[in-house]
Amino acid sequence: MENPFKFDTIVTGEHFCNRQGEMDFLHERIRERVKVSIVSPRKFGKTSLIINTVIRYEIPHIYIDMATIDDERSFIEALLQELSRKSPLEKFRNFLQNLKIDISLNLPFGTLDVKNFGEQTVEKIIVEILKNRTLILDEFQEVIALGKTFTWKLRSILQKTPGSVIFSGSRRSIMLNLFNDPKQPFYRLTDIFHLKIIPYEEWRDFAQFWFNKTGVPVSESEIRKSFETAKGIPFYMQYILHYLWEGKRQGMNLDEVIENLLKTNHHTYEYIFESLPHSQRKALILLAVEGRESYSRETLEKYDFPTPQHLQKALRSLWNRELIEKNSHWWILDPLFALWIKKNFYTERF
Repeated sequence: MENPFKFDTIVTGEHFCNRQGEMDFLHERIRERVKVSIVSPRKFGKTSLIINTVIRYEIPHIYIDMATIDDERSFIEALLQELSRKSPLEKFRNFLQNLKIDISLNLPFGTLDVKNFGEQTVEKIIVEILKNRTLILDEFQEVIALGKTFTWKLRSILQKTPGSVIFSGSRRSIMLNLFNDPKQPFYRLTDIFHLKIIPYEEWRDFAQFWFNKTGVPVSESEIRKSFETAKGIPFYMQYILHYLWEGKRQGMNLDEVIENLLKTNHHTYEYIFESLPHSQRKALILLAVEGRESYSRETLEKYDFPTPQHLQKALRSLWNRELIEKNSHWWILDPLFALWIKKNFYTERF
């Protein structure tokens, strides 16, 4: 019997937990040809939300993972690769002839290599895509690695070309800076949509549906504790439910399942933790034990920070390593890592 809870891939269809309101919102923005940035910490399911939206509403689209793009040439190749897969062969050949670039390609297998291209090549391709498709640029914060010349050029193209473009990124602070800082090339180019966690009630209904459908018993208290452990983050909720479903079939309870997950990830967590400087380890322990940062004299003394500035510096360094995130307060991105720290380290050791 196939496990219904998916966590190691883009989750689609009936295995995707709700987000109907978010999909309706995104569909409306696409229909209105509005450019939108979806921003959240990692593991919140941005890509799954986008893909489920375009599938459910049958939206023609081109998807580009900006983390795979090295320069303007590879961006052009990625755009053309996707366009070749989603266009009639003869129409795509005609478009290439009008594009007037030096390219070697192996159609219909879709492999291509751009030899030379012109100053207007990117613009011509994007204009063609946006005539009747949505352009999805995932992990868009990686665009800054491509240099100022390309980013400003891309801004100019997207600003003057009408059409639906979705930007998504997992480094929230970088994404917000890209679109909110007047000195950045994409300033005020898009609406910004902050993706939040899925409410407990939706996870409860989703989990109960699949446990019942597959004949595996589960209690609501186990679903709630799974939610509390995962902090409602979609990836970790699916991850815990996946192994809870497996464990329940073997007669295990949730506590045993979580203990097994901590053991499975022990060496990875140990490597990450031990590779950190002393001050950053102390800051992680503070967040894991206290649940959030505190600059009170009592807390600083408890975790051996001489001043608030020392704690702030450690937290900023952890953020640069993508181990923690901040909303109204700092928190550890991986809730199981936080639980592992809390179970394995004590402040008196530091």
